[in-house]
Amino acid sequence: MVNPFSPNDRKVRDAQRNWIYKEVEPDIFAVCTVYQGIWHDNGRFRTYQAGDEITYEKMAIGFRHRLSKVVYRNCYKRHKKLIDMSGSLEGNGDDRHYHFNFFIKRPEWWTFRDFETLFKETWSKYDWAHKSPKYAVKFQERTGDCVGYGLKEGSQTLLVF
Repeated sequence: MVNPFSPNDRKVRDAQRNWIYKEVEPDIFAVCTVYQGIWHDNGRFRTYQAGDEITYEKMAIGFRHRLSKVVYRNCYKRHKKLIDMSGSLEGNGDDRHYHFNFFIKRPEWWTFRDFETLFKETWSKYDWAHKSPKYAVKFQERTGDCVGYGLKEGSQTLLVF
């Protein structure tokens, strides 16, 4: 039986793509890689925590709130105004690193370069954000069907938010 809400269903993917184009109206596409797992050291014990979809989803939601707090300031504090943003999580942790494809509507009062700097600084504050230059944040203006690229068929797209 096929899950009717699966991002792997073509009708659902097309509906998500249409919603993103109409509601979010993205003008920026960003790819952000996350660690497959991280080490915690509390002074007495050193433990390893492997990443999973729930951890990454919480990270993406927290990232959107943190970015919105800087962009909208008082409007975020008073009304919880969030930046127009959507995305997907891809990867399998073995031969493909987990990474996010973000589709973002840049606020008109922010220049592209200033917003890029803010985005990268905010992203780098997370423990799960990959710090290696090889996996640096790829940030670009939207060209073509980046949303179609971010909502791939098969088991590549794990989560759409």
